[in-house]
Parts: sequence; C-alpha cells; structure tokens
Amino acid sequence: TNEYTSNGLGGISNLDITVTNNTNYILDEVMVEVEYIKKNGGIFKVEKLVLKNSSPKEIKSVRAPDSNRGKTVRVSIKSIYSKQLNLCYDNNKPIIPGNPDPFICKN
Repeated sequence: TNEYTSNGLGGISNLDITVTNNTNYILDEVMVEVEYIKKNGGIFKVEKLVLKNSSPKEIKSVRAPDSNRGKTVRVSIKSIYSKQLNLCYDNNKPIIPGNPDPFICKN
C-alpha cells in the first residue's frame, strides 16, 4: 500500500494498492482483497480489487474505495491468472496432497 490517510476518528482515504509483476510473463488478472480494520481489531468491510493485463516486470496500482471507518488495512492476494504461465492460482482452492502442481489451469 501507499501512505494512505487515516482519519483520527476512523476512516481510510487515498489508499492505493500496488502489485509488482516480477515475472517475464503477462499476468492476465490479479485479485487482491482489502480488509478495513477498526481500532478494536475487527473488520469493518472487505473490498476485492482486480488488476488486469500486467506486463512482465510492470508495477501497477489501483485506487481502493475510501471508507468512513477503519484505522488500518490488511491486503492479501486472492488469485492470479496467467495464460502464458498456465497459472490459475486461487487462494480459496484446496491443495490436494500428492498433486505436483495444484495451480496449473484445468481445461
């Protein structure tokens, strides 16, 4: 994230999420999840943001929605899809023991 603004009474604004493609391949889609965390540690809301068509070695940013509550944010990658890499990474997909490549795209 960038140095976003956190209002003293609660609220997040000017939040940019940056993804760096460190590969030599196009990433067709990267989905990130932003959790807006309240002062007591609870989650106020969750937003999913998608960055599309990230070229090799490219750094891309997307603006997250402002929030009228929250003191901090937690960001995680939920999925990455790349046709060139035959990569279909999904954080919610269970990993089956013995599968040599659980993130290969299935046709």
